[in-house]
Amino acid sequence: MYFGALGAGFMLLEVALLQRFVLLLGHPVYSLTVTLFSLLLGTGLGSLLSRRVAAARVRRTALAALGAVAATSVVAVVALPVVIDHAIAWPLAMRLALATRC
Repeated sequence: MYFGALGAGFMLLEVALLQRFVLLLGHPVYSLTVTLFSLLLGTGLGSLLSRRVAAARVRRTALAALGAVAATSVVAVVALPVVIDHAIAWPLAMRLALATRC
């Protein structure tokens, strides 16, 4: 059940980002590449850093990470449409650089 919910949340986030970045980057292949790169890099770094958490602090660290993800998601929902509206006129190289930072 846990891993099913984790996978469903990951897929929902990925599809939402793909749709936003298609608008920004102008092509589905660019959107897929940037989204998968960013998500895989982020999950890989999270996996690497999770080994450094002491067993006694796992619960507190997990709650802090969950809060950070929730706060980032709320900011992204509010800020991403505004950023995309302003960045659509930029050259492709600048839009790609922006998308990998989001």
